[in-house]
Amino acid sequence: MRKILLICIMGLLFLTGCSKKEEQYENVTVSKEELPVYFKQNGKYGFIDKNGNVVIEPKFTKTYGFSSDGTAAVSEGGFVFGVLTDKWGMINTKGEYIIKPEFSFLGYFDENGLCPAGKNFKCGFIDKTGEFIIKPEFDDISYFGDSDIAPAMKGKKWGYIDKTGETVIDFKFDEAECFAENGIAKVTVDGKNGYINKTGEYVIEPKYEYSLGFNSVGLARVYDQQNDYMYFIDENGETVIDCKGGSADDFSENGLAAVRNKDRLYGYIDKTGEYVVEPKFEYVSENWSEGYAVIKQNGKEGYINEKGEIVIEPKYDQAYHFDESDTARVNLGGELYYIDKQGNVLFKSTYKTAGRILPNGLAAISENEKWGFMDSQGNIVIEPKYEEVQIF
Repeated sequence: MRKILLICIMGLLFLTGCSKKEEQYENVTVSKEELPVYFKQNGKYGFIDKNGNVVIEPKFTKTYGFSSDGTAAVSEGGFVFGVLTDKWGMINTKGEYIIKPEFSFLGYFDENGLCPAGKNFKCGFIDKTGEFIIKPEFDDISYFGDSDIAPAMKGKKWGYIDKTGETVIDFKFDEAECFAENGIAKVTVDGKNGYINKTGEYVIEPKYEYSLGFNSVGLARVYDQQNDYMYFIDENGETVIDCKGGSADDFSENGLAAVRNKDRLYGYIDKTGEYVVEPKFEYVSENWSEGYAVIKQNGKEGYINEKGEIVIEPKYDQAYHFDESDTARVNLGGELYYIDKQGNVLFKSTYKTAGRILPNGLAAISENEKWGFMDSQGNIVIEPKYEEVQIF
């Protein structure tokens, strides 16, 4: 599993530290409403505020957008012997470089003040001064998350390192994932998945062809492809939830998992496997948002609450999740509407393609392959004129 390219492209790479230098890092959080969003014009990326004002001119070749700490990784790019080469640096919300553009890639700062960075096709971690805290000596690396050790690759094998960059579990796995809250991580050896603890000992030997890591409720989902069978196991490898010939999504943050029974009807179960919402729908969304889930009944979509009660009747051709402003998009008869949590229509979008309302009160709109923004009342703030805008 080559994570480098994917993680680097998405800006989600998290790495570790080799230096004995220890600096205090204050994790500053910037309100989402104050963060600029990026746009692309004439092949370059810049940033605008919620009023549509250009606050950073379009001059970058790549960016992932701003993180909650008010920093953004950007690349100016450049040509070396006729080949475009990334030159990544880090800017603040004023567009000022806080880290010079001299890296082959950058991710974003985690809560410990560490940022994945690369030079000469090797991975390491830098601090906010741009100095490597973990030397770039790994071929790939992944998140620490809430753990004190993280997966890393040397050669073609994965192992685990601590926040000083020291090896704590040898490089012997074909694949390795981050440790879950219960201190167990999924690893792969010879095409089989198993689970280890933080000393590197197997708590469940590698024997599964398809399985996930342990989730927020302390269970791991396993799929037996040969018998088309799905179930959840505990830390001892014991079956806790038997899907009885059906299927299941993973558990959401509210502790519920979408399931489908043998009759292809959908509902939700809790971590004991008991139905919280009986399987009676043609479809239910895997995730919940603002206490609501999307359901489908008689070919139409609507919403239920966590008790399984229909709170907005299924009457839409397509329904989307509610956003942080308690607003959702629905499609009816080819028209796009924005509704509140009571199902009241707030406004009808004049554009067929429009995104959710962002924390800054803007929603992306598109026409003729150009993008712009409207506000939360449907008023156009920026006419569609950009090649790309940040909508996630």
